[in-house]
Amino acid sequence: MIIDVPEDNLLLTLTPDNVSNTVLISEDGERLYTVITEHTKKTTVTSVRNSRDDVIASLEWRDVLPDKVTVGKNKPVLVTDWMKRSLIPFKDDISFVDDRGRKYKWKGNSAGRSFELFCADDSYASAITRFQRSRRVHPKISSELNPNASTPSLAPTLVNPVWTPATLTLTPRAMQIQDLVISSFLFLEKTHRTNEQEHQVRADALGTPAMGVLGRYRVSNGGV
Repeated sequence: MIIDVPEDNLLLTLTPDNVSNTVLISEDGERLYTVITEHTKKTTVTSVRNSRDDVIASLEWRDVLPDKVTVGKNKPVLVTDWMKRSLIPFKDDISFVDDRGRKYKWKGNSAGRSFELFCADDSYASAITRFQRSRRVHPKISSELNPNASTPSLAPTLVNPVWTPATLTLTPRAMQIQDLVISSFLFLEKTHRTNEQEHQVRADALGTPAMGVLGRYRVSNGGV
């Protein structure tokens, strides 16, 4: 079987940076994926649609038991059966296979880290997908004089911080299973963020730093 392999990487921007309700946009402005989460009295479901508005995957949220995932026209399965965590202590790898039986591992499933996808083709040596978190950037303080001001001031001008966009970069190898990469990342990152928030809340309650989160502690919502 011959597979056409693209030559360039694919860079997708999450707009906004909310993996449960977002649009993934290419560098040329094309909307490739739309993620929508709908809440009802009985359940909450996140659906991922492609540019043709086809649902490529959906995730049913559950409070106690593992979430259920539906990929394409397949039957719903537990997300833990679809993507399996490493049994080795202190390893955060999460493994899955594609429809051809090829093996993959998501790495970075711990506090403060970002997901990267590897494949067995090269013994998991090089990442084929990388997620770049949104980061807060503090622009340099401007101390230039304002030529239009009636009374020039030497006081520095404070500049509001800005945030870099959250992006997902796929290599040509990852683009061979693009829908699978997108859906698996979105569903894993949803759980990843939930776990980080719970970790921060516990740290706030104890009045101690949340280890591994950016190296700096800040009480969220005032703590207790």
